[in-house]
Amino acid sequence: MTFSLLRSLAVALFVASVLPAHFTWVAPSPSRPSRGTAVSIEVGRGHVFPQSEILPPQHGLEIFAVTPAGKRVKLGASQAGLIWKAGHTLSEAGLYRICAVQDAIFSRTPQGMRAGGRDQHPNAVRATKEYRSSIAFLGDPGQPGPLGLAFEAVPEVSGRTVTFTVLRDGKPFAGAQVNLAGPGLKEKSLGKSDAAGRFTYRHPGAGSFLLVVEASEKAPAGQPYDSTFFASVLYFDLP
Repeated sequence: MTFSLLRSLAVALFVASVLPAHFTWVAPSPSRPSRGTAVSIEVGRGHVFPQSEILPPQHGLEIFAVTPAGKRVKLGASQAGLIWKAGHTLSEAGLYRICAVQDAIFSRTPQGMRAGGRDQHPNAVRATKEYRSSIAFLGDPGQPGPLGLAFEAVPEVSGRTVTFTVLRDGKPFAGAQVNLAGPGLKEKSLGKSDAAGRFTYRHPGAGSFLLVVEASEKAPAGQPYDSTFFASVLYFDLP
């Protein structure tokens, strides 16, 4: 991936420190393409989708496509304002998934937010490991199955009803917070995943929306960070 604007990264990290509820999304265009279509991809972060308020930090960020056959294709990206832009041409028929995964540690220091943990920043006020997975489905998601990510929400879609299972390291995760976001709307709390890690949501109409799934936990002793923040954000565009 091509990232070169370090000043933008520093600004993004500072803003993220004062706006921790920001979520990261992947938004494709067109969202229901056919084989041979060139798809434009935007990766943004903010409170109100699709308006990106900060540039997602470079540290630990990877953008890739998953083909219908399950192959991962790493995508290059460039900055366009407060988003990362990428593209991919679909060479196969079937469901593609576009993913942005960030696995990184950030420290809040007296000098501001910095990439890395307490081992690199011993004066940190707080250090957090972030694992964020953002996934967009190109076409009818159906029952796509897990991607094997450290934290992900795996959907089953029938009409406008989405039932998903939250997985951490492949195992059901109970008690994850589930929020709804959509064009022009701030996040709305929907509830939490049940004991089996499952949650069901029925969208009232056609169009695009996000399901934002979040959780956090205290870090094990001896780690260079204090807590782990997990997030999985699913993009849907239902007919």
